[in-house]
Amino acid sequence: MSGFTENALIRKLQELNSSQQSIQTLSLWLIHHRKHHAVIVKTWFKEILKAKDSKQLTFMYLANDVIQNSKKKGPEYGKAFGEVLVESFKHMAKTGINTKTKHSLHRILSIWEERGVYDSQKIQEFKEAVDVEVIKTPEKKAKVEGRSKQERRRSETKEDLLILLDKESALSLSAVVNSAAELLAEYNLRLSEEMEKRRKMAAMLRDFAQAQRDLAKQAEARLE
Repeated sequence: MSGFTENALIRKLQELNSSQQSIQTLSLWLIHHRKHHAVIVKTWFKEILKAKDSKQLTFMYLANDVIQNSKKKGPEYGKAFGEVLVESFKHMAKTGINTKTKHSLHRILSIWEERGVYDSQKIQEFKEAVDVEVIKTPEKKAKVEGRSKQERRRSETKEDLLILLDKESALSLSAVVNSAAELLAEYNLRLSEEMEKRRKMAAMLRDFAQAQRDLAKQAEARLE
C-alpha cells in the first residue's frame, strides 16, 4: 500500500467518485494510515468545503465508511470527524442540497444512531445541521446584513476548526517524532552494547593468541 503524504491524500480525494469500489479503496487506505488521522480529517474538511454539491455526498459516504470500519482498530477517526461534521452538514445544507441528498444524509445518521457510532445528543446536533435553513427577511437590507453576519460567523467557526485541527496535526506529528526518537535511542543503546561486546571478544582473542604463542615458545625452548 502506497505511503502517506498530504499531497497524495488531496489527489486521492479529488479523484474520488461515487462508486462503492472507489469509496472503499480510499477508505482502506485512510484506515491503514490512521496514525495521520488529524491531518486526514483536516484535509477532508477543507476539500468538502470546496467540493461541488454532487461530490459533497460522496465525501460523506467516505467519512461514513472510514468511521464505521475503523472502530475496531481505535476511536481516532470517530472523534476527529465528530469535531467537523456539524459544520460540514451545515455547509452542505446552506449550499442548497436537494431532497434526495438530504434523505441520504439522514439515512447515514440513522445508521450511526442504530449502531451507536455517536451518542443521541451528537446525532441530534447532526440532524439539526442537515435541516438548517437560511432565514429570509422581507427587507433587502436586513437580508444582506443577516447573510453577512451568518457568513462571518460561519467563516470564524471554520477558521477555529482548522486551527484546532492544525493543533491536533501538530500533536499527532509530535507523537510520531517522539516515537521515532525513542526507537533511535533504543537502537543506539543496543548498537553501543554490541560494540562493547565485540571489543571484549577481540581482546579475549588477542590474549588467547598471545598465550598460545607463549606456550609454543616454551615448548620450543624445552626441545632445545
